[in-house]
Amino acid sequence: MNLIQKAICKYNDSIARVFPDEGAVFSPKTVLFDMDGVLYDSMPNHAIAWEESMKKFGITMTKADAYATEGARGFENHTAFCERTARSGHHTRGSRSHV
Repeated sequence: MNLIQKAICKYNDSIARVFPDEGAVFSPKTVLFDMDGVLYDSMPNHAIAWEESMKKFGITMTKADAYATEGARGFENHTAFCERTARSGHHTRGSRSHV
């Protein structure tokens, strides 16, 4: 069994635990990987997700910031914006930031 098949089995198992009466099984005939946005431009959704996620931790990251760091690993983005927020001292009141 290859890694994709294992991932699909793991996904189906997790769905079966959450929805035991549904009997739905994910069984794709084809899997497409779009690593660089050729098939679908996901960057607008990424920008929104980054902005909203960082805000929950009192970290300011705008959509423009997300576009400026496009292609960087998530860990690198998170670290850079945590450090920037810590240096600026602009934590959101009640934030859960651990910088």
